[in-house]
Amino acid sequence: MRRLSLLLVALLGGVAPLARAQVQVIPFPGPAPAPVAPAPAPVPPPPPSAPAAAPALPVAPAPAPVAQSTCAPALPALHLAAADIAAGADAYRAVTNRAGAPSQFRYWKVSPAQLPATVRELCQRGFVGYGTAPSGSLMIVLGARWPGGTPAEASAPASPVAAAPAPVAAAPVVLAPAAPAPAAPAPSSRPPTSPTLSSPPVTAAAPAAPVPGPLGELLAGINAARTQGRRCGGVQRPPVPPLVVDARLSKAAQEHAEAMVAQGFAEHVNPRTRSTPESRARAQGFSGRVSENIRYGTPTVDGALIWWLGSAVHCTSLMSRDWTHMGAGSAVQNDQSSFWVLVLGRE
Repeated sequence: MRRLSLLLVALLGGVAPLARAQVQVIPFPGPAPAPVAPAPAPVPPPPPSAPAAAPALPVAPAPAPVAQSTCAPALPALHLAAADIAAGADAYRAVTNRAGAPSQFRYWKVSPAQLPATVRELCQRGFVGYGTAPSGSLMIVLGARWPGGTPAEASAPASPVAAAPAPVAAAPVVLAPAAPAPAAPAPSSRPPTSPTLSSPPVTAAAPAAPVPGPLGELLAGINAARTQGRRCGGVQRPPVPPLVVDARLSKAAQEHAEAMVAQGFAEHVNPRTRSTPESRARAQGFSGRVSENIRYGTPTVDGALIWWLGSAVHCTSLMSRDWTHMGAGSAVQNDQSSFWVLVLGRE
């Protein structure tokens, strides 16, 4: 029994260390800690930059310069005349007051972009100078030439156009048809060489009365001046026979007046059709020599007639014996201006 107890004790004593040796506390690893993201490296602040420049303000494009040309230089006198026209002055009077009476002139109303092309056209037309002036949103471009080639008074100061006197202040024009002159007093007021001009055929041939309206007044006024005599440019012109009104010349004059208003030009040669006074008269069946007078910028017939008789060149032509026929036409441009055309002829 004792042996059995010792055996049991021995057995139990050997098992205990074995059990202790086999029982180990194995710790379970806990959940792995979340990986910690490395802190970002500090980014150095950017160096201070220079202040941004203010945006440039838009610059309006400079207007295209007018092409200068030696064939048609800009003339101060014509700049002033163009300004007068823009203010409503009569074009011929403006040019005459500022630069002397021209042999030919023309003005255009164009946009600023059309100025260079218009100056080139002035050169092609043979004008010796030009001037410009604003007229609302447009520009007036004025070209002219003079009998001597250069302006007679280009550098001389001119009085305002509005204050300029009428071209013929002391020589009123009779617009009514001329009555037969009395035979007795007529020779006393005429040169000794002119009694034959006051013979009955001179006054009896005046045919202006049948033409109605303003054109009739124009033709009658011309014949009245011819039968009475006239002073033209300081030279006394004797009375001459009246002119016969010719329907062919009147039609040619009327068509040219209407063309100038419709196409915006004021010249004897139509810039589109290239027609001339001679070709227009021939187209109507008049085969003789002709001469054409043009006037515009005045709404009344007496304004046109007074201007023609006040111009030495035009007055001399109207009082010439070379012409035997005449015709007239007119076209309204606006309430301040009409175009008047007078064609003289000999057939």
